[in-house]
Amino acid sequence: MLLVSFALAGCTDAPSSTSEPAATAAADRPLHPVFPDQFTAASAESETVRVADAVEALLDPSDIVHVDDHAQEVPAQEDSAAYYGVIRTITLSPTVDPMAKAKAIEIALKADGWIERTVADEDGSYFAALASVALSAESWFILVGGDTSVAGQSVITLQLASPGLGN
Repeated sequence: MLLVSFALAGCTDAPSSTSEPAATAAADRPLHPVFPDQFTAASAESETVRVADAVEALLDPSDIVHVDDHAQEVPAQEDSAAYYGVIRTITLSPTVDPMAKAKAIEIALKADGWIERTVADEDGSYFAALASVALSAESWFILVGGDTSVAGQSVITLQLASPGLGN
């Protein structure tokens, strides 16, 4: 299984300004996170989970067999700030092509303003890493994957990380 992690350390660009109200921005761009005026662990949790829910909602509920959801504040490490993270493994009906679904999710994210950082498309797996804004202290990161490496299993993975909580 391919394990991918986001390196949040080293993002040194100055934060961009956001002047639109959070509720309006979320309604206009439901897949795009909104950096709140008061960025706290609670607001990071709320926005990260909201975006993960919006991305999952792109999938047809009748295609979903099971969702393994893990959401938590990830403690700071020596080389990175604490952040709020969501990891969801979504098992789909075996007849659903997870690579096609992951690509469709990536297209929807880019249409909503996410910036593609890297893509891996090989050996029955498709993974795309995207940032919510140009690298800055206000950027969320998402990894979307589709995996067919286990015969008869159709799996989508979502990994979403908030900006560092010390920002």
